[in-house]
Amino acid sequence: MRGNGSGWRLSALGLLAAGCWLVLAGLPARAYTPEQVAAGRDVYARSCASCHGARGEGGGPESPDAPLLVGPRALTGFRDALELYEFTAESMPQDQPNSLPAEEYWAVIAWLLAENGLSGPGEPLGPANAAQVSLRR
Repeated sequence: MRGNGSGWRLSALGLLAAGCWLVLAGLPARAYTPEQVAAGRDVYARSCASCHGARGEGGGPESPDAPLLVGPRALTGFRDALELYEFTAESMPQDQPNSLPAEEYWAVIAWLLAENGLSGPGEPLGPANAAQVSLRR
């Protein structure tokens, strides 16, 4: 005896609901270019590594108490890339806050996103899309 077909309808309804949830929740933003990451690596080496370590591991030679910036516990105090950018530009480098051009700060943030696996290549990272790049793991 054949069923009344309600099983496939229930499955279809479940798939439709899951699809709607994904659309409403939004996919993770992919926001940086490989060029930004390469530039960020250079800026980091020049302006950040002496305090935060050569690979972002924290506790560099000039600031043993500096937090790590790369790793599973890194950047957990920030909701999104815009919040991280604002903090970084306003307070780093510690001895000369807001002394770098904006594009260098964005490049460092792009490098940090790439190193932490928090985004992927896409549009250039900047003020237009940074709030959509979640730092939640």
